[in-house]
Amino acid sequence: MTNPTANVVVSFDVQYRTVSRDAAGVRVVGAPTTWRAATTARSASFTAPAHSTWEFQTRAKDQFGRVSAWTPWKSTTFPWDDRELTTSGTWSDLTAATSWAGTSRSTTASGASLALTANTAQISVVGSRGPTSGSMRVYVDGTLVSTVGLYAATATVRDVLWTAAVPYGSHTVRVTNLPVSGRTLMAIDAIGFGL
Repeated sequence: MTNPTANVVVSFDVQYRTVSRDAAGVRVVGAPTTWRAATTARSASFTAPAHSTWEFQTRAKDQFGRVSAWTPWKSTTFPWDDRELTTSGTWSDLTAATSWAGTSRSTTASGASLALTANTAQISVVGSRGPTSGSMRVYVDGTLVSTVGLYAATATVRDVLWTAAVPYGSHTVRVTNLPVSGRTLMAIDAIGFGL
């Protein structure tokens, strides 16, 4: 006899919903929409417009037909590309298939910065780490909120370098390059503003 408590998952259902804000700044979520039904895949790619925020949840079914509860909603944001950011100082434009939207910007100049203003409740800075990377200073609305080390023994791309929740409203985020011990590189791929 097969043990009915083995809980071998055989498929998943996944659904999503949109996230927006109304004119008063109140968070509005759309109706759940089925994205995958009875799929056996453990990952998938979701395409959506830049600057948008979405939420996802999933449930599992085992070999005996038992279905789990839906997971809590998890959000994801499609960020602003590096080419949409305001630059100060000397920057180089990079093209790579591994970058968000195929591009990123890098600098070795101390104090060079990128900035962006938008309505948001969550800010995320996406970029690269590596053996020649120094540090990054993060300013929100003109106030220094974090200094982030970017060094990694092995180079990485599309890392979330820094993220924080903020009260919903218009905010300006600015990141500046801070070389450390001869490591001067800062590479930024995108900035995400979540709702």
